[in-house]
Amino acid sequence: MTAYAKVQPGKKSYTDVVEKLAAGKPDVIYAAVYFPEGGLIAKEMHLAKVQSQCIADYGSYDTGFVETAGVAAAGDCPVVGVPAPQDFAGAAARVGEYEDEFGQDPGTWSPYTYDSLNFLADGANKAGGTAPAELNKALDGVKGWKGWTGSVTIDPHNGNRQPATVTIVDTDRHGQLHVDEAWAKAVGAPY
Repeated sequence: MTAYAKVQPGKKSYTDVVEKLAAGKPDVIYAAVYFPEGGLIAKEMHLAKVQSQCIADYGSYDTGFVETAGVAAAGDCPVVGVPAPQDFAGAAARVGEYEDEFGQDPGTWSPYTYDSLNFLADGANKAGGTAPAELNKALDGVKGWKGWTGSVTIDPHNGNRQPATVTIVDTDRHGQLHVDEAWAKAVGAPY
């Protein structure tokens, strides 16, 4: 059985949505929402002991998801996301530099923000400026660019990053988001 339910952002409870979807006894309830709503949905599924597997979408990939859901509920609801800042090879030095500079841990998207800015700057350097045609040509030709998030090659046909770094992320007992080790092993991911 397949079901769909719209979610009104900003509500304090999504019990009605969870009950509606759980009534059909699906194998999975996939919450394609941002973290405030995703956290509440995970929490309500956990409290109601819904048998369906909860999975939250990219929009929920944020420490706020864990804060909203609580560690136990977040632990029951993996998130489709990207590796945590500490999950990348050689990340310890970058995490330390970030903490020294900003006095706090890097956020879930910090490595991508860092790499995106540096990637664009390198492209503008190669293009001799930011004129659209030249910059697009420089960025489309990137092969093996190295950053916090690993090696990046751009597919010139669609502009997508290769390899993509989409992962399944679990919440550990300390409330930290990390790549699901069983998933990584099953698909051969390097995290």
